[in-house]
Amino acid sequence: MGIQVAMIAGRRKFYRQRLAATVMLVMALAAPAGAQDQDGTAAKPEANPQMLIAKPKNDPLLPRPRPDPHDLQGASADRTETEATASGRAESAAASSAGDREACRWRLRALGVAFEPGPPAADDAPCVVAAPLVISELSPGIAVSPEAVLTCEAAEAVATWMRDVVGPAADRHLQDAAAGIEISSSFACRASGFDAIARAHASASAVDVTGVAFRQGQRHLIRNRDSESGPEAAFQRAIRIGACRHFARVQGPGSNFGGTELGDTHLHLDVAERSGGERICR
Repeated sequence: MGIQVAMIAGRRKFYRQRLAATVMLVMALAAPAGAQDQDGTAAKPEANPQMLIAKPKNDPLLPRPRPDPHDLQGASADRTETEATASGRAESAAASSAGDREACRWRLRALGVAFEPGPPAADDAPCVVAAPLVISELSPGIAVSPEAVLTCEAAEAVATWMRDVVGPAADRHLQDAAAGIEISSSFACRASGFDAIARAHASASAVDVTGVAFRQGQRHLIRNRDSESGPEAAFQRAIRIGACRHFARVQGPGSNFGGTELGDTHLHLDVAERSGGERICR
């Protein structure tokens, strides 16, 4: 009996010691950094074996991981898709430009403009115009002398100006019917003086009108008429001011813009695009 009591007491003591050791271990592991032991010394944090051997992923001493072939295939596929998208956009833009040109040509036919495609420029030509047109008439019986080489948009502007401005002004001020216009220049690739006006001519976007012909055989020649009065001066002012509704740039005798002196014998008309949609009427 006494032996059994001693054995039970021994077991209880063993379990109490084991429980106390477990509690102390748990407290030591849960203690925050800087905690102190019961003797006042700083408790050392439990070492983490993984922290001792692990290195950051960007450590320059570590070999770089090999790229995943699946990732390379994905990047190649992305590049291919991007290139295909860019190519598709270029084709779409080209198709749109071709569609716009054809729509413009239908408008010229509706106006009665007589035209034919201009000859393609040589590959080494300094000035290349996409799809130029050779214009011989602005409407039936309204001639362009000599024939003008213009873009479709420029030809349309000249034809509508002739129909909506020149014709009515001739009836109103001169009591005569306009029979055509005389020009000194349309498409011209100039080697020097490459200013805004020269660029407009080099892109087939401009025409220089020197006169208007009439049914009764009369001719109105463009000249500086600022000091004149009478029907001829009124007619020229009307067609010059009216041109500003159809062209991006209008300059005539006596004008001076940006240091560019225009001769007193023609009216410069162009549809060349300018930054900010700037329009000039002089």
